[in-house]
Amino acid sequence: MEDLIVSVAFDRTDLEVGDAPRVIVTNDFDGDENLDLVVANFGGSEVSFLSGDGTGNFSNPIDISVGQNPVSLVTEDFDDDGESDLAVVNFADNNVSVLLGDGSGNFDDPVNFPVSNFPGPLKVSDFNGDSLLDLAVVNFGGEGEFPDLGGDGVSILLGDGEGSFEPLPEIFFEDGAFDLTVGDFDEDGNEDIAVVNSFSDDISLLFGNGDGTFGEPTNLAAGDRPDGINSGDFNQDGNIDLVVANADDEDVSIFLGDGTGDFTRTDFPVGSLPVGIGVGDFDGDNIEDLAVANFLSDSASILLGDGSGNFDNRNDVGVGSGAIGVTTGDFNEDDRLDLVIANFGQDSSGNEISVLLNTGPLIKGSRDNDTLPGTAENDSIIGARGNDSLYGRDGDDVLVGRQGFDRLFGGSGDDTLRGGQGRVRVSVA
Repeated sequence: MEDLIVSVAFDRTDLEVGDAPRVIVTNDFDGDENLDLVVANFGGSEVSFLSGDGTGNFSNPIDISVGQNPVSLVTEDFDDDGESDLAVVNFADNNVSVLLGDGSGNFDDPVNFPVSNFPGPLKVSDFNGDSLLDLAVVNFGGEGEFPDLGGDGVSILLGDGEGSFEPLPEIFFEDGAFDLTVGDFDEDGNEDIAVVNSFSDDISLLFGNGDGTFGEPTNLAAGDRPDGINSGDFNQDGNIDLVVANADDEDVSIFLGDGTGDFTRTDFPVGSLPVGIGVGDFDGDNIEDLAVANFLSDSASILLGDGSGNFDNRNDVGVGSGAIGVTTGDFNEDDRLDLVIANFGQDSSGNEISVLLNTGPLIKGSRDNDTLPGTAENDSIIGARGNDSLYGRDGDDVLVGRQGFDRLFGGSGDDTLRGGQGRVRVSVA
């Protein structure tokens, strides 16, 4: 059978925010059960809050004051009150601002916690095993050098469950640390950290000891100038995998993990100067895909996964100037995963985000025995737990049986048929 190409499509709307937006997070901050956005604007001293209405539209931005040059942020419940809070990294102030939310879209004044010089991306996890949320922050400047492409350290801040954090001594390694992700890569029950190093073109794996400390770094070779990293389970084996954006190679590296801390690498092309990476299922086949922000080509590369760790199916979507940050969510509540891209501007003068609503046809089954007919378009037809019959009809369709004794009929067009877990009868004509 010839290679099958499955396409995805998005409707784009650009929204104004602050200067040089870099990172976006999504959550329901105002309690209306719709996803909202908060954007870190590197060119100022504020983050922008945009309330979502559940149809894919957002309010005008409300500016919330933080420190100077907010470069990254995360959202979690840091004080265990059931409401979503923010942690914002302030590049020029060498600190992290924690803003506790009240669930109605309002936030307390920021409380600042010091880190090392010129901090950058951060992630949330429990690094000392006390079931409380902690922070890990990459420091671009390390011990004092002004950052070029990256720094040489990671700061750990241990949370107390009430919104306060205690900094631990910085973890130093002189490799140009630029971004990080977290997870239990060796499945020993302790959270680990993976850091991409732009100077040395590799990944440093910091395996956690379970008390907030880490062993000596173990390095994996990446591509030329790795600038972004994320994680997922790309071959569906239950182990954490990594994906790295290699800025100068114009590709991403997939590192398939074996659950012991070892990884196997494969590269896939994207656009020009890839940086931010989002992970999610964009075509509705229950397999993780990638969305990569390409800074110089003003685009997002959507790479559709096949469930074995391959991402040969690429679709590029135009966005604003200097695409750098990616977040995902179903912003119009149609069961399709959407995207929002932060457009930093190639000369740091951007002031927009691009909202990309997923318009790919998606037909989903239920727990019952379903008959799911497609349309004349390119459909994604997904069964569920019953004994389902899926009919692609016209168009280049994706049919996924999932559980049950399913029958898949491709129809005309170049179709992708996947059986799932149960018994499957397949027809390609």
